[in-house]
Amino acid sequence: MALNAEDTQVEIWLDRCYFGKGERSEGKWMDAQVADELAALNAILVGLSARIRFSDDWMGMAERISGYERIDVEIRIAGFDEAKAGYEWRLYARHNERGEIPMTGGRHRVPAPPQYLSAAPGRGLLDWMKRDDPQKWTREFEGREYYEGNMLVIRKSVEVLRSRFQRARLVMDYWPDYADREARARIELE
Repeated sequence: MALNAEDTQVEIWLDRCYFGKGERSEGKWMDAQVADELAALNAILVGLSARIRFSDDWMGMAERISGYERIDVEIRIAGFDEAKAGYEWRLYARHNERGEIPMTGGRHRVPAPPQYLSAAPGRGLLDWMKRDDPQKWTREFEGREYYEGNMLVIRKSVEVLRSRFQRARLVMDYWPDYADREARARIELE
C-alpha cells in the first residue's frame, strides 16, 4: 500500500531502490528482483505514469447507500506510437476471502493469453450460506482511451461491492518497441 496516495512513480522507485529507505509496505527490491526494479525505472524514463484510487464522491454517501464503491484507473503513456508500441494492463481487486481477482484490463499488440482462470474460485461445501454471489461483485464498467497531444490516456472505472473489496492493485507492462521485448517498462501500484 502506498505511503501516500499522491506518491509519484519516481518517489516510489527511489524509496524501493538499493539506496532507498524502504519505508513502503513492499519494502526494497531484493537482488532477485533486479528485472522488476529496472522495468520500474524504465517506466519513469519513457514517461509512463498511472494512478489508482477508490472514489470518495459525496463524502462516501453514494457508496454507503448503494453498497458499491468505484475504483478509478488512469494510465498515461507519453510519446505513444501505435504502430510500434505494445502494452498490457490489469486491475485486480482483493476479495476479503477469495484473494486477488482480475476486474478489468486492456492491451495493444500483446496477444491474449490462451485462457484466463475463472474469477470465481471453487466454493466449499458450506459456502452457499454466505450469499457471496460473484455476479454481484461488480457493476457499471466504463472507460475510454484518447490522446492528449502525443500522450495516450487510458481511463477506466469499475464499481465493486464495498463489503467484499477494500484493496486494489494495478499492473501495467509497456514496450515502446514491442519487437524488442527486453525493453519493458512496468508500473505496479497498490
